[in-house]
Parts: sequence; C-alpha cells; structure tokens
Amino acid sequence: MSKNTLIIALGLIPLILIIILIVAVLIQPKTNEDNKEQTSPTPTISVIELNPENTIRSFFNYLNNDEYEEAISLFSSRLSDEESDAYLESFKSWDSVRIVNLNKAAPLDEMNEPTYIVDFELQLKADSQNLIWQNGEQTRFITLSLENEKYLIIQIATSP
Repeated sequence: MSKNTLIIALGLIPLILIIILIVAVLIQPKTNEDNKEQTSPTPTISVIELNPENTIRSFFNYLNNDEYEEAISLFSSRLSDEESDAYLESFKSWDSVRIVNLNKAAPLDEMNEPTYIVDFELQLKADSQNLIWQNGEQTRFITLSLENEKYLIIQIATSP
C-alpha cells in the first residue's frame, strides 16, 4: 500500500465516522417517536376543576347569544318550574349582556353554596316592556349549589 493510499484511507475513516454520527443523531428523534407510538396507552384520570365562576360566565354567555334553554339548564332543580319559566320569559327581552365584574360575596370557605356579586351591563331589546330589568349596569347576587359535581344556580337576587 502506498503512502498516498494510506493518507486517503486515514482521511476517509474520520469522515465516514462523522457521517455515521450525523445520521445516528438525525434518526434518534424518529426512533423515540416510533417508541412512543408503540407503547400501550395507560389510563389517565382527568381532574375536572369545579369552578362556580365558570358557571356564571357560561350563564351570561348563553344569554348574550340568545341560547336561553342552555342558560336555564344551569339552574338548579331547587328552583321551581314556575321560577325558571319566569326567568326564561324575562331573559327573552335582553338584547345583549356583558359581565363587568365578578367577585366572591361570601368567605372563601363557603364551598357548597357560594354567592357571587355580579356586575353586568345589560341592553334590553327596543320593544321590551320588562319591569324586572333595566338598561345599563346592574348588580345581582348569584348563589350556586354544588350538585352532581357541577355548580348550578339556585338564586339570583338584588341583595345577599
């Protein structure tokens, strides 16, 4: 073997090793992805965050979008059908509503039936003859009850 052949061979060996190393590094993430796909799924327990504020926000969003039945579905069964029907009729006079402020009205340890002070901006429909609600900013105390792992509205009042 000549001296030139030996120099070329010694030069090619590190080059080949570098190429192999680069290919191995590039293939590595794909191998990990393949392994992830092959692992059997393990059951996960999802924790549902119970949040009365979400119920209140959903309630007002439903009303703002004229989704009255969905809004009423957030009422507790403790409200009578007559009360729910009366609320439903009054809500149909609303043109738009937006929560301005939402705060806890009672101590934070009140978990089963929390009460919130809700300030909201209400715009009634032009032809509305509603005597319960007025145009403009209003405040209501909304009390909820924890029922079947879900907060539902049990009272909407002008005072606590």
